[in-house]
Amino acid sequence: MPSSVVFYGVDIRTREELIPVYEDAFDKDGEFVLRMARELNDITNLRESPKQLWYSSMAQRQAAVSYEETEKFYTELTNRIKRLLRFKVREHFVRNLSEKAQEFLSAYEKFLEYKIREEEIKHSNILEGLEILSAQSQVGKVVIFCGPMHYYALFNSLKNDKRLFEMGITLGNADITKLLNAMLPFTQKNRIMQSNYDIALDITGRRKPQRFEVPGAVIIPS
Repeated sequence: MPSSVVFYGVDIRTREELIPVYEDAFDKDGEFVLRMARELNDITNLRESPKQLWYSSMAQRQAAVSYEETEKFYTELTNRIKRLLRFKVREHFVRNLSEKAQEFLSAYEKFLEYKIREEEIKHSNILEGLEILSAQSQVGKVVIFCGPMHYYALFNSLKNDKRLFEMGITLGNADITKLLNAMLPFTQKNRIMQSNYDIALDITGRRKPQRFEVPGAVIIPS
C-alpha cells in the first residue's frame, strides 16, 4: 500500500465554464457530421446507416443508437471522407462542407483552450501536493488518483516535467488499456469528435495550431 495519496481537483467555476463550451462543440460536431453524411450520400450511397438518428443534442441528454450500429456508420463515413478528400472530388466537399467545418473548428478549439487550462490546474495541484510530500523523508510511495480518461494526459504532462526529477520522484506507469477498451461504447462520441477535428482542418486547409500539440488537448487517448 502507498504511504500517501494525492488527489487533484479544479474549482467549481472552472468546471462550470467548461461544460457549456463542451456542449457547443458537441452540437457543432453533430451538425458537421450530418452534413458530411448528406454530401457523401449524394456521391455514393453509404453501406452503413443508423436506423435512427445517432446524434441527439446535449441538452436533451438522449441515448441515440447502439454503440455497434453507430460505430459501423462512423467508421465507413470517416474512412470514405478521408479517402475522397485526396482525389478530384475534394473540391466538392471543400465547397459544401467548409462552413460547417469552420463552425465546428471554432467551437472545438475554444473547448480545447478551456480543457488545456483545466489540465494545467490539475497538473499544478498535483505538483504542489508532491512537493509537500517529497519534503517528508518518511514517504516512500505516492499514488495519484485520477479518472481513467484523464490518466494519459496527466501522465504525459508529468513525465516531461523536470521538477519531478528535482524532487527525486520517479514516475511509474499503469496499463489501463483493458479498462479503456471496456469504456469504448461510452467514449465513442468524444473519439469521433477528436477525429473530426483532423477532417475539419483538412477541409479548411489549416494546420493544427502548435498550442494544441500538448497532452492536455487530447480528449481520448489513441
